[in-house]
Amino acid sequence: MEFFSLDLETTGLEPGRDEILEIAWVRFVDGRIRDRFQSLVRVERVPPAISSLTGIEPGDLADAPPLREVLPGVLEALAGRAVVAHNAPFDRAFLEAAAERLGLTFPVIHWVDTLALARALWPERRDYSLNSLRELVGELRRGHRALSDAEATGKLFLEELATLSRLPLEERFRFRGLFPKEIRPAVLSYAAEALAEPQGTLDEIFELLRGKLPGFQLRPQQRAYAELVERALERGGTYLLEAGPGTGKTFGYLIPILGGGGVRTVISTRTKTLQEQLWYKDIPALVRATGIRPRLALLKGRENYPCLWRLERERGLFSGELVERLREWIERSETWDLAEASALFPGARGVLERIRDRPQRCLGKDCPFIAECPSRRARERAREADLVVVNHSLLAAHVRSGGGLLGEFDCLVVDEAHALPQALREGLTRDFSPEGLRQLLVELQGVVGEDLRSLKRAREALDGFTDGIRPLIPPDPRAYGR
Repeated sequence: MEFFSLDLETTGLEPGRDEILEIAWVRFVDGRIRDRFQSLVRVERVPPAISSLTGIEPGDLADAPPLREVLPGVLEALAGRAVVAHNAPFDRAFLEAAAERLGLTFPVIHWVDTLALARALWPERRDYSLNSLRELVGELRRGHRALSDAEATGKLFLEELATLSRLPLEERFRFRGLFPKEIRPAVLSYAAEALAEPQGTLDEIFELLRGKLPGFQLRPQQRAYAELVERALERGGTYLLEAGPGTGKTFGYLIPILGGGGVRTVISTRTKTLQEQLWYKDIPALVRATGIRPRLALLKGRENYPCLWRLERERGLFSGELVERLREWIERSETWDLAEASALFPGARGVLERIRDRPQRCLGKDCPFIAECPSRRARERAREADLVVVNHSLLAAHVRSGGGLLGEFDCLVVDEAHALPQALREGLTRDFSPEGLRQLLVELQGVVGEDLRSLKRAREALDGFTDGIRPLIPPDPRAYGR
């Protein structure tokens, strides 16, 4: 296995304002150091605090090259490579900002964060700084110089992989998502061969479920289904899979998806009922049994969430205690789904109907509650999640939005796909009806106030029109052809 360990020394903590002071990388192959690179970078000013921390004085930089001479070679060396760094987002942000300032194209780099790994592997520690973790690898040289820190980071990464290989299987699966999918086979095979072999991974998860889930029995059709899903995840492509009732297709696609961490997936179900079964039953059962904990999100259409502005407007119509309890639920809920509120407040159906987040009455950026908006927060959470559970109607809304609703994802599972065409037709069709117009007038009247006479007259005219024409419409659709 080959990887590069990287470290930067900088003049401060802000990538957009501060500068790179020193760059170093160390190339490891099969656990041994093969190459090293280090360079100071000429900058206009070294803050005294940074000089004290690193020992780099302004005079040391007199003969140092400027960043425009150093960075292109560094980016070329790291392009397409596995690069480990301690607090990798920090180093990445500085390199990206510097490349942008110099007009350089930033290459694809497969980042691994030894800080995130350390926190996950050794939760009992109090200090995760690189200086503190050096003791684990016997690296006791002074820190805060790029080359020594890069070498220490590489050795720390090897120690983390060794620790990972000693963990029980169900614990090891939790760490897959900390490695980019492009390098995961190489990294995990170095740590433990059992994790690198996809066929073994499926067998081991199924065996784990047999011991953890009461009554779980592996069906041959379920195993074959899971193999095809795993193949799709690895190779890409479109697969049309059919499974009869009782074959366990839900676990058949969930197991390879959860076991192949790092693949951002959207699962779309035919109905909200099936969506809730996945969210509240199937996924939690697998998470508890395997210990795999991806970032999860449930997302429905906007009308399934409460509108805080509407709740505030309706405050006077309902008991203050109920309104406060609803506010408390909104603050602690992880989904903000009104279906959850209906179960918690069975007597509050009228309130919940009145406070639904209906798009036609949304104030948008002018809403005083926009920062807390449940439907907005649910969409933000969905865009950040590793696994998102939606329904076909919401998937149609994602298509209608041009892909902005859910963001980019690697894998789409359409459960009960035979219902998708109808959902797309309904979701992508604009309809207009007297009932829809009436509802719009009611909403507008509620927003602008009862005293707007033109709206009241329009509503009355619409009511008169629909009442007059209704007797003329035959109940049998075939009569329209005459």
